[in-house]
Amino acid sequence: MHKVLLAFALLTALPVVAQTPKQPWEWTDAERIAALTDDTAVAARLRAYRASQPPAATFAVEGIANDPIAGVYDRIEGRRDPHLFFRSDLLDMVATMAYADESMTRNAYRHSKEDALEALGLPADFWETLEVITAAYRADRKDEKHNAFSDRSEAEKNAGQEVIYARMCRDRRAALREAEERFGPKFVQFLYTAVAPTMTRTILRKIDPEELRRVTAEECE
Repeated sequence: MHKVLLAFALLTALPVVAQTPKQPWEWTDAERIAALTDDTAVAARLRAYRASQPPAATFAVEGIANDPIAGVYDRIEGRRDPHLFFRSDLLDMVATMAYADESMTRNAYRHSKEDALEALGLPADFWETLEVITAAYRADRKDEKHNAFSDRSEAEKNAGQEVIYARMCRDRRAALREAEERFGPKFVQFLYTAVAPTMTRTILRKIDPEELRRVTAEECE
């Protein structure tokens, strides 16, 4: 009995080491996929999203559901769960906004990220360097748009899209790799602290984990 009490006393005297939550950029893609396909976690996110909506955000319209998440499987709010976005998602946003054709959009977006860039110690020529790194990928995206709005037949468009998608996949993967090599870990931190919190995503159906793994792994054909 005394030995049991002594052992208990020794255990309770040991310092409690609190587990530090992972930073958003420290999550693995496998962990993101698990969180995105866990029905319990999804339900909790939907409850949080519903609770965050002010009464004015929902209104009754005859024949239309006034529930903001009716028919929605998941809602990802970047300000709450930035870790649930993949690096490719975040690079897409940067490529779209920081290099938009409209100078007002482009300049406003870059200006909104200046404090984050400075805090992380990223170089002054960050945008110029990233522009070169993402050039091929951004050209692919323009090709995708041109193909979609071309006068070609649907069969020709579909065939063209397959080729373009494969090239986009390869070029985006290469751009991410080069950006991480050029800027180091701070680039990924920038994506998750300055880009992810501004994003949202509505998911209408549960995605098969294997399908999501294949897509996020960018297994380019």
